Amino acid sequence: MFEARTHIANVMDNLQLIADLGCCVTSVCTPTAEGFQIRMAAQPATASLLAPLRMVGNLIDEQDAEIVACFETGLIKKGSRVQRGENGLCFVSHAYPIGGQTPYAVIVRDMPVGLSDTFGAMEEAFVCAATSLIEYLSGDILRLEGTEDPFSTSRVPGDGILILTQDGSCVYSSPNLAGILRRCGAFPSGETIREILANASDIAEGILHALTHKRCLEGDIRIGECVYSRRFLPFAQGGILLVEDVTVGRAAQRELRVKETIIREVHHRVKNNLQSIESLLRIQIRRSDNLQVISALTEATTRIEAMAVVHEMLASATGEAVDVSRMALMVSERVRRSMIGVYGGSFSIEVRGKGGYMDAHGASSLAIALTETIQNAIEHGFSRVEEGKIQVAIARSDKKLTMTISDDGCGLPEGFSLEHPSSMGLMLIKTMIEEDLEGSIKGYTLSSGGACFEIEVPIAAEKSEEK
Repeated sequence: MFEARTHIANVMDNLQLIADLGCCVTSVCTPTAEGFQIRMAAQPATASLLAPLRMVGNLIDEQDAEIVACFETGLIKKGSRVQRGENGLCFVSHAYPIGGQTPYAVIVRDMPVGLSDTFGAMEEAFVCAATSLIEYLSGDILRLEGTEDPFSTSRVPGDGILILTQDGSCVYSSPNLAGILRRCGAFPSGETIREILANASDIAEGILHALTHKRCLEGDIRIGECVYSRRFLPFAQGGILLVEDVTVGRAAQRELRVKETIIREVHHRVKNNLQSIESLLRIQIRRSDNLQVISALTEATTRIEAMAVVHEMLASATGEAVDVSRMALMVSERVRRSMIGVYGGSFSIEVRGKGGYMDAHGASSLAIALTETIQNAIEHGFSRVEEGKIQVAIARSDKKLTMTISDDGCGLPEGFSLEHPSSMGLMLIKTMIEEDLEGSIKGYTLSSGGACFEIEVPIAAEKSEEK
């Protein structure tokens, strides 16, 4: 069995499809302490608004006798009295219970007066299908075959639609479906699903199986060179099949996946090349006895490693965005290990806060600036001690990213100024933040004695790794 909220959610998830097929405004109403409230309303995308659109959150009034009677009796109540909305549109309301004799929801269909007089065979078939779908949803949810998960779908422009009886006979086949069937060599004039899909019997049998067991189907099917998206929903008396030609779209998706794979491979190779250069520099470090050479090469390797971290993350990502907090954690730890290998000591780095995602270029520049700041803290801030602690705090707002790097070392030297940097490292930090990222940076000595650098960079709306 399923909970009432699961049932109601499944109805609402399929409400737009019901409205489109039924050619009328369709709403879901539930009981509350204040009265019966509109939870969701759907206007048919395939027709003009021929009845007032009920406002979500509003309570129904005494004029909606059909809705009240449906809640009270648990029976379908089809209205006969004509109602007139504020916009002058005339309609009648039909109410369908959801949840048995004691309904926990009601589907309301506001049917325009006289609209059925203009219907052709297609509209009549669709309205009947919508009614059958509502009647099925009154007592059960739509379940996906295999997983038994609640199923929902919608109608999209260009869908071919086939309405079937319980034994697989064709009640109605839309012109769009006929065109799709001809393109894939099927037989649109067939009277049963087996005859229509005689050249794809496995697909026909799958639909018949779902029809018999009242389960939904979805997924792509390939017939020849064409790819079609198939969605099937059962009724008590049959079912409806929606088919969309997605050949062009799927080809574009495949091409995009290939390009993404190539880009990730490029990032992977760049990372490997950077690590190869870093390894060569480390070999040179081990062969040198000159402390100045060792220090300079160590700084170079950490800069290279910072860039390699960004490319490593991009190689495993699904988009061109980097998680700033994860990047900061990886860069900080690798710089710490490299610097301890040269200077010794016991230093810890704590990274906290969430920075969201940042584009690859910005992340690379920020990684280099963070690397230089941590190097300076270990090399100069802890030059007289064997241990220390560095904290990296990250915060993000809608328009800027803030990164604060502080330590408990000896603080900044007297006369320190970022306006006139005295070392290549400080010059690199200033260039990356102010010129490349168009941000700002300031450095000062804390009251506790350590140094602190505050970096702020403007940033656009957050970019997710997911595309």
